[in-house]
Amino acid sequence: MLRRFGRRSLAAAFLTLSGQTGLAADCSKRPATAQLVGPMIMAGFFGTKTSDPGFQQVLSDLEEGLIGGVVILGRNVGTSDDLTAMINRIRSCKCASPPFIAIDDEGGTVERLGSNVGLAETPPAAEVARGSITAARSAYTALAEKLATLHININLAPVVDLNTNPSNPVIGQRQRSYGADSDAVARYAAAFIQAHRKKGILTVLKHFPGHGSSTADSHAGIADVTTTWSPAELKPYRRLMRRGLAGRSWSDIWPIPGDGAALPPRATDMRSIACCAATSATTAW
Repeated sequence: MLRRFGRRSLAAAFLTLSGQTGLAADCSKRPATAQLVGPMIMAGFFGTKTSDPGFQQVLSDLEEGLIGGVVILGRNVGTSDDLTAMINRIRSCKCASPPFIAIDDEGGTVERLGSNVGLAETPPAAEVARGSITAARSAYTALAEKLATLHININLAPVVDLNTNPSNPVIGQRQRSYGADSDAVARYAAAFIQAHRKKGILTVLKHFPGHGSSTADSHAGIADVTTTWSPAELKPYRRLMRRGLAGRSWSDIWPIPGDGAALPPRATDMRSIACCAATSATTAW
């Protein structure tokens, strides 16, 4: 997802939030923009070993400052020893600052580090939500401890999509939502986030502005939510943001409801800076 979509919207979002829209809008300042954007981009790669060309390239991009972190996906997880070797090599890179090492490990069908590498499995969100908050904290503490042991410092989770369409092929059908009630979703997501924070791991809410009502899988293309999305899908974000528990992951969903009218004002500035950010970051992908 980040490899396909992040070049434009993730880089642009970071620029927007840093208040550098003026710099980004002037593409004549590409070197300066690249210096600003690079450390804020995380990139995926192909390969499962330190000797693989994809890993060598992403390591080079890190050391050159073109990117600031690496996303480990399922395709990168081979043996436990190879995974550990890659992470150790990333941690020891000759980088200006310690790199982000990210993974998306929600549990359930999006479990990157489970029995495949000899580690414990984490239950899916739908199953967690059938239990108590205390049980959720226990499950997510175990997950966070697992990631911390491997020196992973960002988990691209939890999912805070409302399960308003149980037939949704990528959320409802895969048990990735805590349910249709926004209060319950926020409570279980908070348990996830707090367990990770105690281990020094950052988290990211997804899939902004809401993927639960869609009828399509955004991994396969744009998921049009024109007729299905509702403002209620923003409620978990608002609740968690007010508690200081929110970072956001943009998804391949169109349109942004109300052409951005429902979003924070600065978020709508992204279109004006995507061009330059994408141009400056191209070599990182």
